[in-house]
Amino acid sequence: MFRETTELGVLQVGFSGGEPLVRRDLAELVHAARETRLYTNLITSGIGLNESRADELRAAGLDSVQLSFQAADVDLADEIAGARAHQLKLSAAAYIRAAGIPLSLNFVIHRRTRWTSANGPRDCEWHTKHVHRGDWELRKTLMYTA
Repeated sequence: MFRETTELGVLQVGFSGGEPLVRRDLAELVHAARETRLYTNLITSGIGLNESRADELRAAGLDSVQLSFQAADVDLADEIAGARAHQLKLSAAAYIRAAGIPLSLNFVIHRRTRWTSANGPRDCEWHTKHVHRGDWELRKTLMYTA
């Protein structure tokens, strides 16, 4: 399939879901895409990612990861997610960085988060401190939800 897409002029493939990390063959898919010179991007909640899985995806050729956060506030983020997921996301960010995979953050726009010009920079600063530890460029990708 990836070979046909490159023949059509496609340059990039994004693995999203649901949650693409539940696929046991994700590294194989990434590898197959990279063999056809497609840029590969994983859009994920990060839930279920561990150090060895991050290393496996990097070895397969994964070019970048977009990790989604529901809110900067831990309690609100966990409430919106319906699970205690925020700390798992921070751990996933650390595994991604340790594997040397470029990381972008998706900040979910939700009526409960009230991302505005007033609190957006504060929350972005929080993510820079806690996720990027201040030494990586922060790229914001806003994913809108209803």
